[in-house]
Amino acid sequence: MRNCILFSIFLFLMACGSEQNYSDNTTADNQEYKVESSKEDSLNLVLRNDPNNIDAYLERGNLKFQDSRFQGALGDADRALTIDSLNPEALVLKGESQFALEEFYESQKTFEKCLEYNPKYVPCYEKLAEISLLRKNYEKAIGYVNDALRLDEQNYYPYYLKGWIYQEKGDSALAASSYQTSVELNPKFYDGYIMLGSLYYNANHPLCVQYFNTALELEPTSTEALYFMGMYYQNNEESAKATQAYNRMRAIDATDLRPWYNTGFIHLTQNLKFDSAVYYFNQVLIQDDQYYAAWYNRGLAHLKMGNKKQAIADMETAVGINPDYTIAIKALNRLTGQ
Repeated sequence: MRNCILFSIFLFLMACGSEQNYSDNTTADNQEYKVESSKEDSLNLVLRNDPNNIDAYLERGNLKFQDSRFQGALGDADRALTIDSLNPEALVLKGESQFALEEFYESQKTFEKCLEYNPKYVPCYEKLAEISLLRKNYEKAIGYVNDALRLDEQNYYPYYLKGWIYQEKGDSALAASSYQTSVELNPKFYDGYIMLGSLYYNANHPLCVQYFNTALELEPTSTEALYFMGMYYQNNEESAKATQAYNRMRAIDATDLRPWYNTGFIHLTQNLKFDSAVYYFNQVLIQDDQYYAAWYNRGLAHLKMGNKKQAIADMETAVGINPDYTIAIKALNRLTGQ
């Protein structure tokens, strides 16, 4: 399994359909955890009986990495390296764990050591390309990508990285071409479809929906695909399709505030159902009473319903939370005659 440094960062940055029924996924999540725990218990037993089993250390380390236990993953990588100090898989796991622990210099050195002794090991080129890309050293990043492709031109992942480089440099056409190549080589590559969708979403192109739908076929509980699909519909005032996407998000994760807030905003600005808008903003504020935009927009909904006193109270709360919230300050000044 690939541990992608870049993709989780992309989702974080991006965060600043028809109606379907989704069951509560808590039980499924618990079951998956039990399976992973059972795997780790089995590996612990293997290692007690065979403490020099490098494959067991690597498998257990990768389980820990996927569970965000990066220090534990690093420990297993180091144990594997005591058995074989030049093992490329162990060096990659170590480098990834160091990066996740924000030991960036050490991570780079680990990947460079991997290439020094394993010059044909493609994952090390990929990881160094990722690090160079994050440092915005695009020339170095593209060099590592091309090195990887010279070793294996049918490998989808370097094309994905090349797409990211072009996107960072502002060349959307070449970025789309590279991402497209990555999903053609690996039709089950979820990240590639998300990046293609994001490119077309940023261009407000309807093709983004096709890519987000493909991502959802691969990962039906992808709230990111649903969110940006909903945003595309919302931005183009297709409120019914937008709310359907947000409904699916809430069915997957009711604690995600984005679908609650955005549905309230749609009722406020597009559907003009102000009582419904109040309801959805209330759901946001129940979970986060510091969400000043929800207070402000709930105030606007109250104002539209003729409840000026409540509107003023909500906007005052918004400004109390964020004294620099200019739009709320101006609205308050108009309402109070200041």
